[in-house]
Amino acid sequence: MSVLEKAQWEEYYPLNAIDNRNAGAPVEFEIKGHGEDFLDLAQTYVYIKLKITQTNNTDLANDTQTTPVNNFLHSMFNEIDLSLNGKIISPSTNTYPYRAYLETLLSYRPDTLKKSIKASNLWVKDEGGKMDAGNPHEDDKTDAAYNESLRARHNLIKESKEVELFDRLHFDMFQQKNYLVNGVDVRLRFNRASTPFCLFGTADGKIKISSMMLFVRKVRPMPGIINRANALLNSSTANYPLRRVEVKSIPAGTRSKITDNVFAGQLPKRVFLGMVLNTAFNGSIDTNPFNFQHFNCTKVEISLNGETQNTRPFEPDFANKFYLRSYMSLYQALGRVGEDWAPAIGYKEYGEGFTLWGYDFTPDQNAQSFEKFHLIKTGNMRIELQFSAALASTINCIVYGEFDNVLEINKQREVSVDY
Repeated sequence: MSVLEKAQWEEYYPLNAIDNRNAGAPVEFEIKGHGEDFLDLAQTYVYIKLKITQTNNTDLANDTQTTPVNNFLHSMFNEIDLSLNGKIISPSTNTYPYRAYLETLLSYRPDTLKKSIKASNLWVKDEGGKMDAGNPHEDDKTDAAYNESLRARHNLIKESKEVELFDRLHFDMFQQKNYLVNGVDVRLRFNRASTPFCLFGTADGKIKISSMMLFVRKVRPMPGIINRANALLNSSTANYPLRRVEVKSIPAGTRSKITDNVFAGQLPKRVFLGMVLNTAFNGSIDTNPFNFQHFNCTKVEISLNGETQNTRPFEPDFANKFYLRSYMSLYQALGRVGEDWAPAIGYKEYGEGFTLWGYDFTPDQNAQSFEKFHLIKTGNMRIELQFSAALASTINCIVYGEFDNVLEINKQREVSVDY
């Protein structure tokens, strides 16, 4: 028997006019929590219709090289602020595109990425070794500049064709399945990324959003369920278990880098890390922000409260293509060793733009489970990186950390978190 009396999708429009200048004004939405309807945040989608033009607003020429970077819907926004009844619960890190990219890359089967994910947000995985190949018109497959994935994305937007994007958001609160109780206003603020970050090629382009909406799933429980929920709130709070994610960026520019207190206080239960050029991280039209290079790294070691997690650190030798242990760390951290599917990263391309390390810090090696909370530990996390030679350019180490947390809402609809 269903506990729901009614359920429907409702569309919401921005509170402000969309500013299509480079990294223009944020786009804001508000979902009022009045009435008896609860919100199914896990079924909330953003819809965008857009086209890419030249900076003077004319259509792209047939020979232009301007192309969206991968995971385009999410790469257009460097940060999305989420607040519940005025309390901001999202981190202010300007790393939202990296969270969305890593979660998409590591969470779906390869076939899913090629079908529904490609259609919804322009996901076309770049080819290993050709991450910075920026000419979508190169048709010689033997040429080092040939990048079939870039061509595929370019063909979808060439000559300023309009495209539609439609996907869920990468938020902790939007990735749990409990309904948000009534009486809680939800506010979203989409902060635009610079065009040199999310567009790739040899000339600047311009993103012109013609339509943007939120589609929100509202549900109305049976009257008895609503009464029971209100009665329970008189003596306790509504609890929402979260898998909280925080993504940090650490600059590095020497032959070795030791960073203390990467996370201080609550320690993560799982971490993924990789390295990109600082110029790409900040936005450069001719560099791919998702080109996770190895930079001839020879040592990766993480310690929690002074204790190393592996008695022997990762010591890859990328020059001679010996990095199996580093590669397998992804399978181990994802709980996919021996499973029937794996992330869409082959061994060869791991060293050609998909160099990522994974750490599962849970005693039972089950950080992947959404259903299980683990004992929370506190202290500080330290990362040590070493390279075979001094770095020629400044890089950024992207650190993706997962934590178990709880969000609470009381009968006055006041929101609190334990982090």
